[in-house]
Amino acid sequence: MKFTSIILIASWMFVTASMQKKGPNVITTDIDNFWNAYDSICTTTDSLKQLHYIQTLYIDKGTPGLHGFMKAKEYTAGEWVKVIRRYPKFWRSIRSNTYKVKKLAPEFGPGIDKLRELYPALKPASIYFTVGALRSGGTTQNDMVLIGSEMVTGDATTDISEFSPGKQKFLGNYYITDPIKNAVLLNIHEYVHTQQRRHGYNLLSQAICEGACDFVTELVTGKKMPLPYMDYGLKNAETVRKKFLAEMHNPSWDGWLYNAASDNAPVGDLGYYVGYAICKSYYDQQKDKKAAVREIIELDYGDSTAVNRFFKASGY
Repeated sequence: MKFTSIILIASWMFVTASMQKKGPNVITTDIDNFWNAYDSICTTTDSLKQLHYIQTLYIDKGTPGLHGFMKAKEYTAGEWVKVIRRYPKFWRSIRSNTYKVKKLAPEFGPGIDKLRELYPALKPASIYFTVGALRSGGTTQNDMVLIGSEMVTGDATTDISEFSPGKQKFLGNYYITDPIKNAVLLNIHEYVHTQQRRHGYNLLSQAICEGACDFVTELVTGKKMPLPYMDYGLKNAETVRKKFLAEMHNPSWDGWLYNAASDNAPVGDLGYYVGYAICKSYYDQQKDKKAAVREIIELDYGDSTAVNRFFKASGY
């Protein structure tokens, strides 16, 4: 009996290890469903028929990831029809790129394995590549990483001529970075979000919440997020720090997070850089690095006492 128990335990350990090395579950079926719906929509100018096609061929056949994306971003069938009708050149130019994500699945495994080494309590999450309505490159819901493929697969050849000047500037600056090359970084950032307890309640807490994901991503990959806010923040660290300290207790994070560049904000999403800098400062001061990673990921960003204690300990 004792020998049998040892065999069973050893077998369980082997199966568990094999499952961990298998890599994350990556689902891309929403991409095929979207383009099937798109092709049907393009056969008619009848808006009611177009709504029927997007609903029955895309939404109704959608994965849990697509439905989670819709809930998180409040996407509707009408919005998809609207952007398909309004930007035909864009959709034609991005189509072939969206299929490229199907080849990315093997690339995520090593990064997630490294993340598990740094944070052994890592909970499993699935990665869903969907097609959104041009409002999000990535988000999460519960144990799902949700990626908008029309955003992360754009490049310098993507036709953005139909968009407003502001949208052209935003997409142009983003697409020129060839974001699909950094899909592993984006997915690790979002994967870390699936491990966090809660989002923030003010600018400081939400900036740390986002910056924590960027910092852990750097620990995993050895690379900083290749986005304008990181480059600008590093070059203008003291100026950014002083401005942030004056505004960090604001209940709103307008001008710092989820924003485009403007007269008052030299680059968008600069709060990501600040949160990254705070987490890095905290990490650098800790002797037990693995414990520091755990504290960064498990910090309750909705708890003002915990957030302020962490911020003070960072020395930022």
